[in-house]
Amino acid sequence: LQNSPRKEKDEDSKKRPLKVASVNPANEVLNRDQTEEWKGWMQFMFLLYHYYHAEETYNSIRIMITCYVWMTGFGNFSFFYLKGDY
Repeated sequence: LQNSPRKEKDEDSKKRPLKVASVNPANEVLNRDQTEEWKGWMQFMFLLYHYYHAEETYNSIRIMITCYVWMTGFGNFSFFYLKGDY
């Protein structure tokens, strides 16, 4: 009997160790690109809130402003902590 392609594939996978994704700035949690995109969307929401006088969303906008300020502070802290450039 010949080996089936599936059996060969299973044997190959046993020989090679599993690869784990390396950590780089693009796949870290709260990386700069991710927080900048979120902050951009929040700015857009702030503009809509003020343009349309959407007072019913006041509490949601206040939470977004808090998140925006926190992410800005987190980004600044991370930069100075990692670079050591005070």
